[in-house]
Amino acid sequence: MNVHLVESDDEDEFDTSGLFLPDFQQKRQDHDYNQGVALLSSPSVVDSCDSVHDANDVDDVDDGCIVCKQPTLRTCALCNDVMICSMDCQQIAVIDDVNSDHFDMCVAETSADTLYKDVLSNRIPRDTETFRDYQFYWLSSFIDRRKLLKMYTTIIREMDVTPHEMKIWVKEHKLFERIAMLFLSRPDLIILDDLKWLKRTHLWTAGFSNTARGIFEDVIARKQEKLQSD
Repeated sequence: MNVHLVESDDEDEFDTSGLFLPDFQQKRQDHDYNQGVALLSSPSVVDSCDSVHDANDVDDVDDGCIVCKQPTLRTCALCNDVMICSMDCQQIAVIDDVNSDHFDMCVAETSADTLYKDVLSNRIPRDTETFRDYQFYWLSSFIDRRKLLKMYTTIIREMDVTPHEMKIWVKEHKLFERIAMLFLSRPDLIILDDLKWLKRTHLWTAGFSNTARGIFEDVIARKQEKLQSD
């Protein structure tokens, strides 16, 4: 599934519609509806004394997604402390600030966390450390930076790469080697035109290691071979 980012002439304005999966709007509506029902059904002071909650019900809530309340084993990709069932709900939580106290605490600890939130908000990083760590400074034009953001969007949304993983890759100086390996395993997630664009950039010549360039060349070769066979 290709991810289509919406270009904008103004870096301060961004459109998140191009990032939503098909059921994103439905989950948002379900969340809003559930919030309304919760307010309408909240017990009054009089009948709250009669409310008895079974321990199993509490367990169900504790194990449920903080956005849609569905049972899940998946935790927040940013802090690993609360339950968030999917990338759809992760995006809702980041953009709409569901449980905002939680996200105020967990999104700003590292540049990887900041990039993760920027990706889900369809926004080129503004933070200096994030801009540097994730190599946007090699690209001078807004359009080129949007294309790099698209690559990060793909590995996060389609491969569920976490901030913890990206932080390690940056620390090991193997960020683009790891990203290249991901695309080598899933070449269908990147189009040939984007790979050709990448080879024309200063990022390719000055920012990539020989290993990263070699792996991306393999991805290009596979894409071209498939194109010829089709």
